[in-house]
Amino acid sequence: ALSGKTKEICKEVIKKLNSKEVWRLRLYAISNEIKELNVDSMEISQLKKLYDLETESINLETIVNYMSIRPEPVDAILHLNQSSILPYSENPLSSSKSYIISIPATELVRITCNNKVFRDEYGMEDFSPLKSIDMDYNLLFDNVRGLILNSKFNDNIFKTLKDEPSKFFMYNNGLTLTASDIISEDTNGNTKIKITIKDFQVVNGGQTLRTLHKFNSEDEENITSYLSKVEILLRIFKTPSTNNLRNKIAQFTNSQNAISNIDLKSLTSEQIHIEQFLSENKIVYARKIGDTGINPSIDYTHKISMEKFGQILFAIQGYPEKASNQKKQIFDKHYDRTFNDGTFEIGKSADIVRRFFEIKSVYESSSYPSSDQKIFFIMYLDTKLTQSIDEMIVFFEDILSEYRDDEEITEARKLINTRLKEVVDEEIAALETSEEVTD
Repeated sequence: ALSGKTKEICKEVIKKLNSKEVWRLRLYAISNEIKELNVDSMEISQLKKLYDLETESINLETIVNYMSIRPEPVDAILHLNQSSILPYSENPLSSSKSYIISIPATELVRITCNNKVFRDEYGMEDFSPLKSIDMDYNLLFDNVRGLILNSKFNDNIFKTLKDEPSKFFMYNNGLTLTASDIISEDTNGNTKIKITIKDFQVVNGGQTLRTLHKFNSEDEENITSYLSKVEILLRIFKTPSTNNLRNKIAQFTNSQNAISNIDLKSLTSEQIHIEQFLSENKIVYARKIGDTGINPSIDYTHKISMEKFGQILFAIQGYPEKASNQKKQIFDKHYDRTFNDGTFEIGKSADIVRRFFEIKSVYESSSYPSSDQKIFFIMYLDTKLTQSIDEMIVFFEDILSEYRDDEEITEARKLINTRLKEVVDEEIAALETSEEVTD
């Protein structure tokens, strides 16, 4: 039974919930460790569903941020062509303007560096001195992700900067800045604008900014050879530091629904080509949820999702143990190796799909319990052995039953274990050796 202060507070909560006023419940999951508590755990999920709770996880890093003293204001000056700037005001009568800008990456590196002299040097033409500077991390104080200094740098940003710098503007969402004041002045016969940004913060795009500075520091030639060819979208909003608008901009620009890598890859030319080829072979290739085939007049024999096909390819290319638990990585860091490095031939995709369903049918009619994880292994074995499907299933099930049989471990965990794949390869080699001896 509750007692003391806890009991009194609970009574007060019950009283408020029973009142005619509207109340929201929020659960703070507080941890004194660096790792946040899992607010999606079964226990908390049940509470959220039962009491319509909002949840917020707070760890040591969050607590440190709460206690931090706000850094000294950071100012900078820009001098840009009128054509690269779009002024914005909330209403026509407002004298307070914000700006949407297409800014060269070299200028962005300059105004966000930790050297005040460079930040004010708006007439800089030789950017080589910037090759040895770092960014001012105080600019990320209001960024919800900016203070996580050990997060990985975005490989896709690096790749675009190196391979397609002129297309960076189209590929990247850019940065959002808030500033306590923005002072603009028309110059050079109204062909340019000088913009002074006072006490500004990068509230969205912190990872992009940090990656740009990281890329700049990798090689002293990068600032002139690559970053000079890059344009970036920059939004600057005038928001007094005492105004809650700054916090709302930081919150809303970082909370939009993310698009998964799988969804993004569904639009690539190679995925469309696979869909077209498989359709010609009476196979529905579902690049997106709900796809039912590109030709309603075709009597399709099979349907396979783009995700499942990627897993199958990853398995037959030598990674059956990773095909299940690294599905997202297949369409991220492993994507080019899986679909574009020359190992995969679109002309074989129909045979691969048919073989998958053939193995699936045999497995399901066997005495062994079937799963996609097991089928991935049989697809891999099919590239190494000449045995029938039934024989490969027995071969694999024998290995699986003996693998770590002295431990209490589920089949599902065994199937994603790297050592199991090594044992399978060892048994394949032993089988091939015995066949050679027999011959």
